[in-house]
Amino acid sequence: MAIIPKQIGWSNESNLIWELLRKVDQLVKVTSTSGASSYKVYTALLNQSDNNAPVATVLENTIEGTMVWSRGGAGDYSLTNSSNPFSENTTFCFSSIGPNTSLGTDANIIFGYDNNDKILLNTLNNGIATDINENFYNNVYVEIRVYN
Repeated sequence: MAIIPKQIGWSNESNLIWELLRKVDQLVKVTSTSGASSYKVYTALLNQSDNNAPVATVLENTIEGTMVWSRGGAGDYSLTNSSNPFSENTTFCFSSIGPNTSLGTDANIIFGYDNNDKILLNTLNNGIATDINENFYNNVYVEIRVYN
């Protein structure tokens, strides 16, 4: 069972439904006949201050190796893992902007696979690279799934 990632503008009631679907998804994985999940996952909420790398509040991480966030410039971030856990055809990235953003549809996040040890994340405001700490983004949700 696959769930849809949270979207901008969902109400608190819809967030509850999303959380319930996530728990059901986890339960299905635990009770499957094989006993093994079809993917490994990293989920976190990102925040940032000044010109520093994002700070991740990790919600779940079953991917081997150490995840390290870095900042390359305004709105330009990467997540690296020296264990090379990512692969082009089995790594999928999801993200959403936290509910406190004031940008609405002007805010964009580009998030995806770069190579076997790196995932890229870019935050934009009206097409211009903008840091997470610019009061536009708050608790940026990221999820990376690496399928078996």
